[in-house]
Formats: sequence, structure tokens, C-alpha cells
Amino acid sequence: MDNFNKIFDRLSLYCLWLAIFAVIGMMAVTCLDIICRCIGFPFLGASEIVSFLGAIAGAFSLSYTFMEKGHIAIDVLVRTFPRTVQKSLHISNNLFLVILCAAIAIESVRHAMELKTIGEVSFTLQFPLYPFVLGMSVSFAVLTIVILTDIYLIFNKDTIK
Repeated sequence: MDNFNKIFDRLSLYCLWLAIFAVIGMMAVTCLDIICRCIGFPFLGASEIVSFLGAIAGAFSLSYTFMEKGHIAIDVLVRTFPRTVQKSLHISNNLFLVILCAAIAIESVRHAMELKTIGEVSFTLQFPLYPFVLGMSVSFAVLTIVILTDIYLIFNKDTIK
């Protein structure tokens, strides 16, 4: 299981790097748009590109954030509970997240195929929309597996971060 855990740790790190490059791309496109507007030639489609990159940044940063416990958690009350209750709450919360994230991944694939079938494209640049929805599906699938790995670690190593 340690090799399996390392594989998804590395995959989460790759997803994080994709998110980082998306944020850098957002900054570059925004700066280029400002410069182009100052010289009188607006960057057509800049808002679409920034929107797509924002979706990539948000979706692909989730698995690494979960793995590093970088999300917001309010556990002041939970820490006062006995260790077994804490563990049960943590596992039940993660099981709910697994169901939710798996459902999002599956529905995203379904929606992407629907967008591909009808030929949905962005308004200004005419980019097809389905690859971005498929990317979000991949990111939620990775997140689902990272959460399952966390549940496994709770059962076998008795650790809760």
C-alpha cells in the first residue's frame, strides 16, 4: 500500500503543478490584456482564457490540498472527544467526501460527453468546452483516490492529522 500511496502522492503533486501553471497563465494573460488595452488593441478572449485557467487551477489543486490537510477544518470541539470518536467522525466525513467526489467525477464525464456530442464551444474563441470538464473529472477522480488512501491510513496507522 505504501507504493500505492506514493503513486497518488506524486499524482497529486503533478496536479498541483498543473494548478500552479494555470495560475501563472492567468496572471500572464491578465497582464498581456492590460498592456494590449493600453496600446489600443484589446486581447480578445482574455476573460475566457482566464476563466478556463481558473477552473483548472481550482480543480487540480484539490487533491494536494486535501493530502496536506490544507483545507479549513474546525475541530476545536472534535479534539475534546475521545480518540475513537475522533477517528469515527473523520472516517464518516471522508466516506461522505468519497461519495460526493466520485459522483462529481462521474457526472463530469457524462456532462463532457454531452458537450462533445452537441459541439458546445466558448463564445469568443470557439474553444470546445468538453476537455475542461473532462479535466475536472480527472482531478475529482484523483481526489477520490487520495481520500480513500487517507481512510486506509486512518484504519492501519491510527493517525489523524
